[in-house]
Amino acid sequence: MPPEFGKWRTNAQDLYARMRQDGDLIYLGDLFERWGTNRKAIVDELHYSPLFNEFLAQAIAKNIDLTALHPDRLPLDLSAATGSRTEN
Repeated sequence: MPPEFGKWRTNAQDLYARMRQDGDLIYLGDLFERWGTNRKAIVDELHYSPLFNEFLAQAIAKNIDLTALHPDRLPLDLSAATGSRTEN
């Protein structure tokens, strides 16, 4: 192992630890653990399984404050969502 790898790894670990404390970032480093080791997450070197993709999307979506995206608009009525594209 090159000597600079040890330094890089130490710096990366410190950075990731600080990032986990940042409220504006979403930590997904433990996503595979939360998914479970007995469940299939990876299909091949480029694709996740459809169920894992949904799990990933939900993990991200639950951290999004929709009112912060457009504070000048009323909060979205998610109960009226159909999943169909709409034009504004």
